Amino acid sequence: MKYGYKPDIESPEDYKFGGFNFPTQPLQENGQWDDHLPAVEQQNINFETNGCVSFATTSIIEILHKRRFENEPNYSDRYVIVGSETDPNSGNTPKRVADTIRKTHGNVEENLYPFTYTLEEFFKPLETSLIWQGKGWLKRYIFGYEKVSGHPEVMKEALKSSPLGVAVYAWQEEGDYYVRPEGYPDVHYCVLYGYEDGKFWKVFDSYEGNLKKLAWDFGFSIVNRYYIEKKDFKESFLDKVSRGIKRYFSFIFS
Repeated sequence: MKYGYKPDIESPEDYKFGGFNFPTQPLQENGQWDDHLPAVEQQNINFETNGCVSFATTSIIEILHKRRFENEPNYSDRYVIVGSETDPNSGNTPKRVADTIRKTHGNVEENLYPFTYTLEEFFKPLETSLIWQGKGWLKRYIFGYEKVSGHPEVMKEALKSSPLGVAVYAWQEEGDYYVRPEGYPDVHYCVLYGYEDGKFWKVFDSYEGNLKKLAWDFGFSIVNRYYIEKKDFKESFLDKVSRGIKRYFSFIFS
């Protein structure tokens, strides 16, 4: 079975949790996001997409949106998978997926770009008109992410303000929990949305059996916190001047 996680290349410029890059006001003081989980969507409905990173990232955005703005969008995982140039054979990195949303493509609703029946159709290049709709999302929202330590106490603190994206080994079950066998690498990316202290972590997955419990000592090497905020629609003086100049020249040369 394929999954689709590829590790990021670390950079000194990467934002780190605790560095005051984004507001950290508690949204869930207890760190539990159970009541805000999105609809279950599998990454392998008709075929394997290797799009776990995109599925997890859009799910976290949907969770945060539901919690912050009290309505629940359903963003197209396919749009992010294709826009971020996910390799259908090996997947993608969390940084590339998040930066595609944050810098260039934004998001579009699921009904505008749904799952398909064939892999060939799924990975067709995005049409320009669709990308422009995604860019409209960027005009309305600020989106960002930052690295989080895999230490349980730090993860618990980060969970107060966001579900977490985590890289995992998938999947080996021992008793009631999933574990990482010694020496086994990360191959998958999913949403960590809560915990029972000292016992297990709760994960929302993009495969069948989507709610999983991971052993407390699972060991996370890659953890990301995400942030979303609506932009202030008050137009600045410079924005108004720029818009006026564009209208003037459009009139002159029309």
